[in-house]
Amino acid sequence: MGHSTIWDIIGSTFFAGIVFLLTFSLNSQEGEYRSAYNANYLLQQNLTALVVIMENDFKRVGYGNPLLINETTCIIKAFDTCFTFRGDIDNNGMIDTVSYWVGNKGGPAADYPTDPYYNPSIRYLYRTLNGVDQKLNLGVTDLRFRYYRNDAVANEAPLTQPVDPGVVGMMDLALQLQTPVRTKIVQEYMNDTSQYQIFWRQVRLTSKNLRYR
Repeated sequence: MGHSTIWDIIGSTFFAGIVFLLTFSLNSQEGEYRSAYNANYLLQQNLTALVVIMENDFKRVGYGNPLLINETTCIIKAFDTCFTFRGDIDNNGMIDTVSYWVGNKGGPAADYPTDPYYNPSIRYLYRTLNGVDQKLNLGVTDLRFRYYRNDAVANEAPLTQPVDPGVVGMMDLALQLQTPVRTKIVQEYMNDTSQYQIFWRQVRLTSKNLRYR
C-alpha cells in the first residue's frame, strides 16, 4: 500500500470524524433548544393554572353568610409575602380560612438531592386551607402583595407595613416563576432570562364583598 493511499485513508477518517462531531453537536444543541422550549411552555402553563386558582380564591374574600362573616374582619393577615383571609371558598355554607405564602429558597432543590442542576431559587408555594398545608412546586421564586384602601385613587401609594387588615380593600399581586432546571450550554438561553423566567402581576385586585369598607 503506497503512502498516498495511507494518507487518503487517514484524511478520510479525519474528515469523517469532523462531520460526526459537527452532527453530534448540532443534534445536542437542537435537543437543548427543544428542552428549553418545553420547559418554558410548561412554565407558562403552571403560571396560568396558578393565577386562575389564586384569583378565584381572592374573589371569595369576605364571601359567605353575613351572620358568620363580615367585610371588616374577613382579612386576617396582610403581609408583603403572606395573605390570610376568611370566606366561603367552595360555596358550601361554611366559612374557610385560606393563606398564601412561600417557603424558603431551595426547598424543592433539597428534595431532589441527586439532581445537582435543580434550580436553587425555587420555593414551595403554600396554600393553607383551614389549617391544612397544600405544598405546590410550580417553579415559584417570589410572591409579593401590596395593599390599598378601598377608596384609593389611581396613583395613591400602597399601604406601608405593618398593614391594618381592617382597612384593606384592594391589593396588587406579583408572581415570579422559573424553570426547575436551567440550560447552561446554549448561549442564548443563558443571556435571555425570558427563556427560563416568567413574571406576572395583577393590580388592584379586589372582592365585591369588600366594596363597603
